[in-house]
Amino acid sequence: MKRLMLVWVMMLCLMPLGSWAEEENTSVLYPIRENGLWGYMNRAGEVVIKPQWDEADLFDRGVAIVSNNTGDHEEKVFLIDETGQEILDPVWEYQHGGIFYDPETGKFGYYDRNTGFLHEPAYEELFSYGATDEEFLFIAEYARMEEENDCPVYGVIRKSDGKSIVPIAYDGLYDGIGFSEGYILVANEIHGRTSDLDYGPEYHLFDQNGTEILFPEGIMPYGLPHEGVLTIMRKLTDEEKPLHPSRWGQVFGLAKPDGTIIKEPCFDYVFNASNGMVCFFQDERNGWMDLIGEVIIPPVYDLWGGGPLPEEHYHNDYLVLYDEATEQFILLDQYGTKLYSVPRELNGIRYGFR
Repeated sequence: MKRLMLVWVMMLCLMPLGSWAEEENTSVLYPIRENGLWGYMNRAGEVVIKPQWDEADLFDRGVAIVSNNTGDHEEKVFLIDETGQEILDPVWEYQHGGIFYDPETGKFGYYDRNTGFLHEPAYEELFSYGATDEEFLFIAEYARMEEENDCPVYGVIRKSDGKSIVPIAYDGLYDGIGFSEGYILVANEIHGRTSDLDYGPEYHLFDQNGTEILFPEGIMPYGLPHEGVLTIMRKLTDEEKPLHPSRWGQVFGLAKPDGTIIKEPCFDYVFNASNGMVCFFQDERNGWMDLIGEVIIPPVYDLWGGGPLPEEHYHNDYLVLYDEATEQFILLDQYGTKLYSVPRELNGIRYGFR
């Protein structure tokens, strides 16, 4: 055992300074293994929690996830504190991201490791989009909409205290909904609930206090904020549709998350901001604008013959793209200046940037 602890101490001493600093802020206990089981020791090499689990993760803000195999490729997952005590009722089944399940009631609850707040199982469905450390959680209830069909409706609660932020009233789960930069995006399904042929999601943006962000009439959010801006959308009128080249029936622009319009909807599509630039799609070509809506690179690059995807993002103030029209890889700077280009293939040799 002493030899095992010595090995662990040596490994900790060899850790990069950045990793050590991160651990210093989040953990004072480290996993150790003895006779095939895992426990924890402190920095002095003293065993604080005796080995008793088949698997054990690092502590994070005073909490760690451990598990024991129960056979048939199944495992029992526990949430423990720095004394080795279980935080949750043994009956509850820990899932992930602080969420747990009560098999007796069929309800879900959660534990917020940032505040120590524990919400006992009370929800029919509970989940997070994106990172499991998000400040909010989606909740669901099932409403009897038709004779034999249960239709889930969704809302949002704040993890730190269980307060309802977005009411349970939204029935659409689409790409793009979730949480970002302190804002929440939810959606309703329109199709089948209106007298016209309208269809698709109707998005709603809320701030972290549950106040809905209002946009000018006819314009709605179409994504979450990234770098302080987000995509907005306006549906074309019947008179406008035949005049629009894409014939998609909608145009896209850029706005601040407080509802201020940066660029009126006029593009075929607008993607998320990346490294201070926003890719847009217009007339079957891609271009880029900055965060105040000024077009830096006009839409001249054909990145994808069948539509706007995939969008290309800036990284470290540079952009590498493959232009379908010229069959060349191109390197651009943040001002749209072409720095270098190479053919995709020449004389049997394939080229590219790394």
